[in-house]
Amino acid sequence: MSMAQWGLDQIWIVIMKTAKQLIEDELEKTIHQLKEVSLSDEDKQALINYKKELEQLLFLKKLSDTYHLEPKDIEKVIVLPAPSMAFADFRIVDDVETDEREYWKELEIESENLSLNEGDIVIRKK
Repeated sequence: MSMAQWGLDQIWIVIMKTAKQLIEDELEKTIHQLKEVSLSDEDKQALINYKKELEQLLFLKKLSDTYHLEPKDIEKVIVLPAPSMAFADFRIVDDVETDEREYWKELEIESENLSLNEGDIVIRKK
């Protein structure tokens, strides 16, 4: 099958694998360059900063792959504000389709109630 016959999903997978490999290759090259003895402090710091950027890109790629995050699927990213009272948390509840709070149940993840704080983010998917 030629690339012209591939669906967009198949082409996207090839492109993303290639992008990941390119970043990994560049990271490996940068780590090798950092081992050079003759680098000036300025050059070494520039390479360290570049290495951090590459590692950040790999982290974001893994996050995207793990949670199937694509721009077209994200409706909104919400950064939680400061709570109305000091030391308060935000909680997510299952409202079981009623406004009567006595029936609400807090969301549990790995047997613990989920508690969110100021600055945490929620990604609303479409």
